[in-house]
Amino acid sequence: MHSRLQEQAARDPLTGLYNRRNLGETLKNDKKLADQEHYPLSILMIDIDRFKSINDHYGHQCGDQALVWLSEQFGKTIRANDYIYRIGGEEFLILLRNANPQTACQRAESIRNAVETSDFCYHGQPIDLSVSIGVATYPYHGVEIDSVIRAADKALYAAKANGRNRVQVCSGTLMG
Repeated sequence: MHSRLQEQAARDPLTGLYNRRNLGETLKNDKKLADQEHYPLSILMIDIDRFKSINDHYGHQCGDQALVWLSEQFGKTIRANDYIYRIGGEEFLILLRNANPQTACQRAESIRNAVETSDFCYHGQPIDLSVSIGVATYPYHGVEIDSVIRAADKALYAAKANGRNRVQVCSGTLMG
């Protein structure tokens, strides 16, 4: 019973994805393993473009269904040893193990393209969805996981500022 409660607390009730509460410990453990095994960890920060307008125009039930549908799309595009987190309203984080910046960008582009080219319908009505994705990789874009997350978040905001529905890799090396 205790382990079932712990599992429920670590998951988002709507999407079934891991939530922000579970993120810190997982990332700390993954960084430790990446250091021991000498491989990179990439972070994809994903935000649904114009999500507020979907909620405003179609209602929150449609928005909820869009979140569940997107979670399923993300799950179809990642490897079994990667993790997807819903960290806020329409914001997600994907942890890619043993993925350098180039591989992470390719995976991010696959995710972006899958969302753009797949059909999401609400009560039979097709609704266009797109995502913007920021990419950063440990240890290339920071020596601490928190700084890599900040770098991916900064890249996400750049993707949105540059027109949305795009992948943006962190520019430069960040320390900290």
